[in-house]
Amino acid sequence: MGSTSNVSNRSKGAARADECDTKKVYAWRTATLDVIYPLAYGSLFAGVAFRFFSQYGVYLALPALPAIPVDLIEGVIQVLALTEMADMLELKAYITPLKSGLFITGLIITLAGWAKWLFLRLKPQQYQ
Repeated sequence: MGSTSNVSNRSKGAARADECDTKKVYAWRTATLDVIYPLAYGSLFAGVAFRFFSQYGVYLALPALPAIPVDLIEGVIQVLALTEMADMLELKAYITPLKSGLFITGLIITLAGWAKWLFLRLKPQQYQ
């Protein structure tokens, strides 16, 4: 009976170590890739708005620009939670929908810009 308990304790210890390693990997991934990704998509969305909507590009880029810091804040909250330095997950409940809304709005504007470009590119040329 003692050997079964000993094996069970070792299994629990191994599971805790695996969980700790998994949290570390996820924290590092969040701290690196989740910094690069918002900068990339925010720049893309804003650039497309400026490029394809010259008259209103400044206004159409507005959803993409705040999406970058909002996404970065969400990543910081996630890393703090994973490293058990702070528990701010309640704030994340508000940040994540805000980020998603800004992202989806920027994505729709980007797709509209690409559709406009494609339409103008495929439109038959008017000869004088």
